[in-house]
Amino acid sequence: EAYCTRRRGTAARVRVFAQISFVMKVAFKTLTNQKFDVEVDASVPVLEVKKRVASAQGQPEDSVATMVLVHKGKVLADDATLDAAGVTEASFVVVMNQKAKAPPKPATAPTPTP
Repeated sequence: EAYCTRRRGTAARVRVFAQISFVMKVAFKTLTNQKFDVEVDASVPVLEVKKRVASAQGQPEDSVATMVLVHKGKVLADDATLDAAGVTEASFVVVMNQKAKAPPKPATAPTPTP
């Protein structure tokens, strides 16, 4: 909170909200036990973090669609932030790539046998 004075000398209480960005170095591990660090802002969405991880690994940006980030056993939602998920510089995030789901096969009716 901050205080400001009005014309007549009376103090008025004013709340000041500042958006503070916190850049941190997050440790990432793959399922093949490769380890690497990426500097990210704690307030950006997980989707943006996935893009940075993909570029750090030399993967194309479209690999983000199948990428899954896991922290303390929980899958991080794309719209969540690292700060909200509890990720700190002391923790690590597991990077997994899911296989693209194959389209379902059309159901065929069994043919009757004579």
